Amino acid sequence: MICKDNMPVRCVEKEGLNRLLKKCVPHFKMPCRSTVTTTIEEKYSQCVGAVMKMLSNANDVAFTCDAVTISNSSRSFLTITAHFIEKDSLNSICLAALRMNQISDVPKPEDVFDDFMSAHNHSITKELSGVSEQNKELKLYFSLPQASWECNPLEVWKSHRATMPGLYKMAMRHLITPGSSVPSERLASAIKCVVCDARSRMTDIHIKQRVFLKSLNSDNWDLC
Repeated sequence: MICKDNMPVRCVEKEGLNRLLKKCVPHFKMPCRSTVTTTIEEKYSQCVGAVMKMLSNANDVAFTCDAVTISNSSRSFLTITAHFIEKDSLNSICLAALRMNQISDVPKPEDVFDDFMSAHNHSITKELSGVSEQNKELKLYFSLPQASWECNPLEVWKSHRATMPGLYKMAMRHLITPGSSVPSERLASAIKCVVCDARSRMTDIHIKQRVFLKSLNSDNWDLC
């Protein structure tokens, strides 16, 4: 509740919550703030291990970055979000929220754009050369009726996995790339919710832990 709903740790001392628990589970003893903080830290360590295992088993992973400035403390963070397919579903997890202490004075290489485009063109050429060897899959793909806009592309390609294995692998590699910045910005904006006006003194390490735990969906949370 504290991590997913952005509740302050001190909510365990709130009169209303304690009265509710006393009514629902009279024999339950509410843990103190320090115990809850320790529990969150332990949960973070467990979930980091589970996420690392998932990423190691993923065929492809896409990364997005976003910069966020917390207005109530004038602190800036760089968030790094991973997008990958796990159990035939697209997952987005905020791996880190790194404090930016100063502006980098490292000069940008002049050929950085050329290097990026060269690598991009090389990957496209490699994929196209592989597709050209699978003309049967292409002909089958173009003969299929167009899928509706409302359908899930992962489910569509899953149904064609046996008949078009080459194109399926290529589609999975590209579908993990977000079509917009919304998934990355949604998770990055969680920092502003975690560090609200009532919690402007939260440490950087606890901010990283809370943002990471909030970005986990229910299935990933239960795995930890």
